[in-house]
Amino acid sequence: MNKKIIFFDVDGTLVDVRPAREYVPESTIKAVRETRKKGNLCFLCTGRSLAEIYPHILDVGFDGIIGAGGGFVTIGDEMLYHKKVSNKDVHRVVDFFEENDYDYYLESNGGLFASENLVSRLEMITYGDLENDEKARKKKAEQPSHFITSLIEGESMYRSDVNKICFLENKDIPFLYMETCLLYSYAYEVNYRLYHFYLQNIHQ
Repeated sequence: MNKKIIFFDVDGTLVDVRPAREYVPESTIKAVRETRKKGNLCFLCTGRSLAEIYPHILDVGFDGIIGAGGGFVTIGDEMLYHKKVSNKDVHRVVDFFEENDYDYYLESNGGLFASENLVSRLEMITYGDLENDEKARKKKAEQPSHFITSLIEGESMYRSDVNKICFLENKDIPFLYMETCLLYSYAYEVNYRLYHFYLQNIHQ
């Protein structure tokens, strides 16, 4: 029998994310387990970091993960590959976001680390006005979001274990401006390094 390797996306494919509290349909769990019994290999292939691949997903049973949009690869419990964002790039982005009042979070395999006002903004988007709306409070109590409850607050954002950095729109700052600022600072650093390499190794 020829074995197959099957890759599953998470959001909107393996997992139904339409309710506030996501879930894996029983029909999907059964299909994955049945195909593994036949000797086929099943892998997750997702943009999520490990901290956002919750137990209700892993408990389905998979042979490995390609996560963080290719940032890490596992087979079983073995980490085969893990590419993290450099410390300098983390500092560059965090500084820009903090100076310009962005709400954002850092994804690592060890946790999802939220900026100061991110959780309250996400709760408003997901549940509604918790302070003034009883229906919003009931929704949070009955259908708490896996994602929001997994966010870690109050930690340093200058981290060395970052896979990805995600952010919410700042309506006062055009996306192109943000993109230009971050790319310009990166290009300046690369050109600076190339110039010094030229002086030290080529120009005599």
